[in-house]
Formats: sequence, C-alpha cells, structure tokens
Amino acid sequence: MISILAMEMLGSFILSLLFSKYFYDPLHWGLMMSNAIDLIGGKLPYKEIFIQYGILTTLLQGLGLILFGKKVYVIGMVTALFFGFSLLLLYKIWSHFLPFWLSLILVVIFWALSPYIRYPWSNYFSTLFLFIAIWLQIQFFYRPASRKRNQGLFFLGFFYALAILARETVIVIVVPYWLIFILADALAARNKQTSFNISSYAKISLGFLVPLIPFGIYLISQGIVSNWYLHSLPIWGGYVETHIQNVGVLGKIIQIFSFSTTNPNHTWNPWISFLLSPLLYLNIALLIYIAYQVFFKRQSFSKHAPAFICALHALLGVSAILHYQDPFRVQLSNLIGLAGIFYLGQEFLKTRPAWLQNSIRFILVSGLLITVYGPFVENMQLLVHRLKAETINPVTVHPFLTEQKFDQSTITRYEELKVLFNKAMRFSRCDILYLENQTQDVFLNFITPLQIAHHASSFDHNTEILNRIVDPANSEKVKQLEKNGNLVIYQYTNAQIPKNYFIYDIYQDARVLLPNICFGSHSKPDIYSNLIQRLNQINGLQKVIFSYELGLIEQDLTPLKIPFEEKPMHEIAQCFTAFPGTIEQARVVSVLPVKLNTINAVYSPELSKRIGEVKEDKAHQIDRIAAKPDTGLGFDLLILPVPKATSCRHEGIFPPSKLTLTVPYDDHFGEIRMVSNGSISLPLYQLLKGKYTFRFKGRGTPAGGIKAKIQVNIIHINTAKQIYGSEIDLDEGAQTFPIDFEIDKNGVYQIRITYLNDAIIDGQDRNAFIKDLSLKSLP
Repeated sequence: MISILAMEMLGSFILSLLFSKYFYDPLHWGLMMSNAIDLIGGKLPYKEIFIQYGILTTLLQGLGLILFGKKVYVIGMVTALFFGFSLLLLYKIWSHFLPFWLSLILVVIFWALSPYIRYPWSNYFSTLFLFIAIWLQIQFFYRPASRKRNQGLFFLGFFYALAILARETVIVIVVPYWLIFILADALAARNKQTSFNISSYAKISLGFLVPLIPFGIYLISQGIVSNWYLHSLPIWGGYVETHIQNVGVLGKIIQIFSFSTTNPNHTWNPWISFLLSPLLYLNIALLIYIAYQVFFKRQSFSKHAPAFICALHALLGVSAILHYQDPFRVQLSNLIGLAGIFYLGQEFLKTRPAWLQNSIRFILVSGLLITVYGPFVENMQLLVHRLKAETINPVTVHPFLTEQKFDQSTITRYEELKVLFNKAMRFSRCDILYLENQTQDVFLNFITPLQIAHHASSFDHNTEILNRIVDPANSEKVKQLEKNGNLVIYQYTNAQIPKNYFIYDIYQDARVLLPNICFGSHSKPDIYSNLIQRLNQINGLQKVIFSYELGLIEQDLTPLKIPFEEKPMHEIAQCFTAFPGTIEQARVVSVLPVKLNTINAVYSPELSKRIGEVKEDKAHQIDRIAAKPDTGLGFDLLILPVPKATSCRHEGIFPPSKLTLTVPYDDHFGEIRMVSNGSISLPLYQLLKGKYTFRFKGRGTPAGGIKAKIQVNIIHINTAKQIYGSEIDLDEGAQTFPIDFEIDKNGVYQIRITYLNDAIIDGQDRNAFIKDLSLKSLP
C-alpha cells in the first residue's frame, strides 16, 4: 500500500512539473513568480508587493527559487511537493479510523479529482499545514498520557498558525473550528469523557501565537499594518462578493447546500449535485450522530473525535469555495470529509455481516470513482493537449522563462513588446521610466526594461479600483506619472484611453499607449501634418471624425480647415453602415490607427485590383498614410458617403483576404475562445457578386454528453437578407469547416459566429474554440 501511495505522489509531482512548463497562464503563475522574486529581492511586502493571500506561501516559493534557480516552473515544483506530502498526511489521518486499504482508495479518489497542481496557489500550502495539525490532533487521542503527547499540542497550534500565514483566509476555517471543538469538548467533559484540559489548550494557544506574534511585530516595525489589512480580508471579501452575483455569503452557502450555482447559465451542476452537496449533508449527519452517541449513549468523545475533526473541517471548508466550486478548490477544502461518509456507514453497519459492509463500501467507492472520472479526464486531456501542441517552443526572451514552452505567437509578441518599450524610452523626449501594466499578463513585468508603476496592476481587469483599495498613495503617484508623460500604458482594447495618450501599437486584445507630450519633436508631428494635409486636399469633404483613441489634441488639429469632432471607437463604428448614399453626397472621413505591417498585408499587390473595384462601386473609399518606419504607426482613412442610417456594427472594411481578428483570445489553447453564449462578428466585407469560401477550424469540449454548438450566419447588411445560416456541432478534435456561398448582388456582408450552448456540466466546461479563419473568392 505504501508503494502505491509513493507512486501516486511521484506521479503527481511529474505531472505537475510538466504542467508547470507547458501551461501558459501569465496571471496566476506570473503573479506568484513576481511576488517571490520581489520578496527575496528585498522589496517590502504589502507596500511594494501585492500579496493577496499569505506571505508564507510567497516566502516558501522564494526559497525554492534560491535553491533550484529563478525559473517559473520552480514555483510549480515547490507547490507540487506540498501537494504530494498532503496525500501522505491524508492517508495517515484517515487510516486512524478506517481500514488501511479503504484509506488508500479514498486518497486515490482525492488525487484523481485534480491529479496535478492547476496553479501555484496558496491553497496547496495551507492544506498541508492543516493536514499536519489535524494529524497531530488525532494522534493526541491515540497516544497514551505522556510528555511526548503533550508536546504535540504545541505543534498542533503551531501548524494551524502556519496555515493562516500561508493563506490568511483560512482563519475563517480555523477560528470557528476551535470555538466549536472547545464547546464540544466542554460538553463532553460533563460526563468525564474528554482528554483535553486547560493545560492542553494553553499549549495549543502558545504554539498558535509563536509564529503570529513575530509576524505582527514585523508589520508594526515596518509600518505596514494598514497595508497588510488592505491586502487581506477586505480584498478577499470583495473578490468573493464579485463572483457570487450579489447573493451574499449566506446566500451563496445556501446555494451550495441546495444543489445549485450562482451562474444562471449553470443552474444544474452535477458536480455539486453528485459530490459536494451530499458530502456536506452526510458530514452534518455524522456530527449529529457523534453528538447522540456521546451525550445520550455515554460513549467516549475520544473514540469519535478523529471523524468529528474531519467532518467539521469539511463543512467549514465551504468558505474556500465561495468564489467557484472547481475541482482543485473542492479537493483542498471539502474532500477530507470523504472519510466521514464511510465512518458513518461503518457505525450503522458494524453489527451487519462483513459481506454487506464490503458491498456498501464497494458501491460508494464505485460512485465516487465515476464522479471524479470527468474532472480526471478533463485535466489529463488539457495536459496532453499542451504536450502535443504543434507550435510549442522554448522561450528566450527572459531568463526566468527559459524552461517554459509557449506558442510561437506568444513568444513573438513578447519579443516585439520588449523592442517597443526600449524604443519608447529611446525616442521619447520625456523621461519615460515606468510601465502601467493594466492587463493580466504578469510575465510582461519581467520582460519590460521599464519599472512597474503599480505592484497590483496586473491582478484584476478593474485595475483602477484594485489599485485604489490596495495602495491609495501609490495610485496618486501613478496618476502624476501619467500626467507628466513618464508612463507607458499597456491595457486591454476595451479599456478607456486617457485623453493625453495615443495608441502606439496593438497586440491581439491589448495595446500600447504612449503620452502625446513626449513625442511632439519626433515622428508624431510628421505623421499628423501629412494626415491633415491630405485631408485638406480631399474635394467635397465636409467633416472629419477622429477616434480620440488616437490621442489627438487641439493643437494637432489646428491646421485642419475642415470641421472635425472626436468620438470613441464604438460610436464611430455606428457610422460604418452599408453606405446607401452616393459619392455626390457630403462625405465623412473616419481616421483609425493601424500597424504598418498590418496595412501592408491588407494592401498586397494581388488585392490592388479589388480595391479599385471597390472605389468604382462608390460604396466607400479606402486610403492610407504611411508613417516613418521606426514608428510602426499608420492610418486608415475611410472616406464615406453620409449614410441614411447609422445603426450597425462594423469591425473593419477590407476586401477578402486572410482575416486577423481582435476578439477575446485565450492563450491557454492558442485559439479564439468563444465568449459565453455570445457571438463574434467578423469584419464587414465589400464583396462583388460571385462565389466565395469561408473556412475555419473549430473544436469543442463537450459536457453532459452534449457537444459544443455554434451557428454561422452570412448576412447582406443593406437588405438584412441572410445568405447562409447553419448550426454546427464541434467535436473535441479540430476539424476544418469550409462554407461555400454565392452572392448575386454587390454590397457589404457580415459573417457572424454565435456560441449557442455554453454550460458547465459535471465539472466540465462546455466550450467552443475556433482558429485559422479565411475568406477567399472562387473562380
């Protein structure tokens, strides 16, 4: 049995190490790596480092980096060691009151729910410390009265304190647990059935305070008590509240116990139905049974104490899954209560024949194995998918990442951003020294030569609110850096752009912003003067609409003789309708920034004839002004007739070519990940009558035995006539879907892909992924 457990621990470690190297998650892995590097580098925790959950986790991962090298995978390796030893401790705990073979099987079930670490997260560290404390407490009831037995009580409290330091939110488990246990122990003492006394609790309390008092002294001596407070429970409480859709903590707990979730799209979640809720109810039943045996049957509390301890921890562990009940969180918070189910059954069946007891055990074990089968397969498929990826490459852009295996597109993006940041520092007349990273890509913090302006900026989409809560003083500093032009901003494309910034470059769903005032004497005036001169030369032009994402200021536009206005990009998009007017009507020009290499790809020689046909069609005109090569910035001028209606979507007007989409992107899979029950509208196309093929690759992850389903529609915008419409089921393996269609009328067409049946069933996320989209005309 021990050899099986050792193999399980070794297998978990190897799988975790592979996952650490091949999985791309710049938020969770980047955040923990950044924290550990900063801590061992001498930065002040909570004031210069955003530590959300526990400083001990960061310290242990930092020690791992010192011992094994400063590589991202090392923090996963350290976390995997703690997970492996948790399996061993769990076996030791359960084997005290269950048969050895059954304890081993339950540990295998526990492991199978999530066979490797999904994140280098604090849960794994706090869980090991909790298991050590539980094991010491159980040992107390099995040791004879001796000095050694009493010494164990000190370490019992000590490891409970370490669990809190590793993940501070564990305090909402530990404190209620001890209040309930002391109450139960005191009630049992009335019948002289308890083994604890005042001296016992004094030793536990001393062990509990030994780690916490030095930590408190450190916070006071560094003047960071308020910083620590802001990083701990308020952030956790707000984070939980954000994810439980305003039902409140009590409402969320009721939902967990009532076989439901908070997401209206996931109203029936078999994971909760078939595993979590019954487990919790059965452990409540176990506590009631133990109370009945102790107070009415006069049985010894010590006899039932191990099962009582596990059941109580399983119930209080609900606090750890308020955010989301995914496998690894359930595994590390509630599954210690698995043993309680078998202990309860053992108590009720102890007078029954052995064959009946073993039959019941077999049925329960089989049901548990079936329940964890889905998550186990999902986790293994994810790992195999990464190992078999076609475009996995080593990363050379930074020493911390040299052992990682990323897609080439990701590596190229990091290389380009590194060059771009260096160029911004070199060309700017301002003293640009800082980067405000407003995305969740914390790996960027390693790569950039700039200093990171805010230590919490890469944790949450709503970075402004998070920064203001965590460190108000530093938030004001960042605003001043932005005002003075000392800051480069890297943000998602749906974020608001400061008025004094302009888009320097765009990468997938993120963009780089540079301050206007820092580039006045360099390439920017040359570009804009060329732009304004060209606009002034267009005959019949009556108005120009600029996107203020360009960062244009009044001074830049003074040479423009034509009236202008500035609008956000989404409002400009409403002007890009089907252009039912004629070229003789008053014309409007919208100016959009694009990268030069993108322009050159669109305006390739083979497409020049098509562009000419578009102009002759008088539906719209397209022109461009090239910028200096060292800026990478150019413009698309869309010269449009005044439309009769201004209500339509538009995401680009280009002739048929290979498509480049700016949509929600998931680098975990290297594909476009469809948003929940949403649609992706591809660029509008000015097409001439003829035959076309739209082609894409798609795959889906099924759930509940149902495949992911998408719908593809091709629509003629002028008449709203549907040219093509069909529902498509996506298999797990990627398939190419060619869609042939023919149009008999020139006009603007839109291709829309809609995701129809998003859901999480049995712990598996039904999802849809697409890539390699293209649109070509046929002879």
